[in-house]
Amino acid sequence: MRLVEGLARFANRQRWPVYYFALAATCFFSIIVPKAVGPWDGLYDHTGTALGADFVAFYAGGTMVRRGEASELYDVYEEIELQYAIVGEDPEGGGAFFLNPPPYALLMVPIAALPYVPAVALWWVLGLALLVASTLHVVRAVNPDAAAPIRPRHALLFALGFVPTQIAFAIGQNTFLSLALSAFAFVALRSGREVLGGALVGAMILKPQLALGFALVLVVKRRWKAVTAAAVVTLSLIGLSVALIPEAWPGFLASVRGTAQLVRGLEHDFPAFLGLSVPGALSLLADWALPRVVDFVGPLLGIGILVALGMYWHRRPWTPGSRSWDVAMGATLAAGWLASPHLLLYDAALFLLPAWLLYMRVGRGPAGRPFGGGRLYGWTLLALLGVSLWIQLVSGYLWEHLPEWGLPRVVPQLVTVALAGWTLAMFREAAALEGAEGEPRADDGGAGTDGAGAGDADAGADEDAEAPVPV
Repeated sequence: MRLVEGLARFANRQRWPVYYFALAATCFFSIIVPKAVGPWDGLYDHTGTALGADFVAFYAGGTMVRRGEASELYDVYEEIELQYAIVGEDPEGGGAFFLNPPPYALLMVPIAALPYVPAVALWWVLGLALLVASTLHVVRAVNPDAAAPIRPRHALLFALGFVPTQIAFAIGQNTFLSLALSAFAFVALRSGREVLGGALVGAMILKPQLALGFALVLVVKRRWKAVTAAAVVTLSLIGLSVALIPEAWPGFLASVRGTAQLVRGLEHDFPAFLGLSVPGALSLLADWALPRVVDFVGPLLGIGILVALGMYWHRRPWTPGSRSWDVAMGATLAAGWLASPHLLLYDAALFLLPAWLLYMRVGRGPAGRPFGGGRLYGWTLLALLGVSLWIQLVSGYLWEHLPEWGLPRVVPQLVTVALAGWTLAMFREAAALEGAEGEPRADDGGAGTDGAGAGDADAGADEDAEAPVPV
């Protein structure tokens, strides 16, 4: 706790933006710029990474569907062979992996109809558009009720500078689609448009492990309109893929266990050190000695987090638009992501959503420090440092060099500890806000609400507030 409190005291109102943009600039000039300026060998940069990196797997998946080869979507060797035909052979002999459910392959078909380089360019433009839309939508929805409003241009600047955002762009990941679905679903549920919110949650079947928090809350709070809409959209997307590419599903279902082994680094030398989830952190500590135990305990930890979330929301009233509800939902989404079996560094851009909610709804503390200026602020800074530096400087180094030193790969993923501490701090803040609001500790029985957020005494604070650190 001394470290957390010390960070909160040290990073005053003047210092924290300087340090934040120093981290952003370090990432930009050490990763983005070298990739952009070359030298290039065909479609491979100086590190041996293909243009678009992980995007080549999505493009290859769409190409397989276009060619009528959907049965080979989850055949790793066929996938990599096609990738080599698209971008040339990987100098390191590796490749990306198509791990998403079959509906995602259908989504990629129109993009895969383009030549590869224009397709990458379009993918980056779409990702940027989704990031901008997500940020502006949340900020504009919450700002009227905010204790510390954010200027939209400030929010965008900090979102673009966030290190996981830059990494997700650099490697062509689909994080911004998940962020957009999460952001728009949150705003819809907050404003009482539960059918729309549920439909957006259902669309997260494209990367279903990231919808755990949403799905759990809607079921526990008996928001049946939202649950029904989510089920209809999910089943419609599954049904469409079964109708169009039925041969893909046996391969996907057969690959589930293999995917779980893959993301733990037990097959194909997958970079498991990028993992942020609680089950992933356990795997990095214990897989070298007790893989069978991790097979059981890892999922059990994830389930335990979800059970705790269910118990929390069973007691918490459904009051969308209130300060405590906004902060509690941000914490719930973060906890659901940490419970996921598959959460990697580029997925950390999703934490922008709870960060905006915290900044706007908690407000400033002593000397103008954001996020209340106390322990919550300290945990926010610690989580920011973790996702910006720990994996790049420590986890990746140990993952690469421990085998060279004749030592087992035991990687302490302390960034997960920082994110878990930040999430718990959010729940504590939500409880404090709920007490201040005088909300009854009783289930609402699924009653509807318009989410107007009335009663926030701090609404309409200074419009010139400084922008937050997105974590």
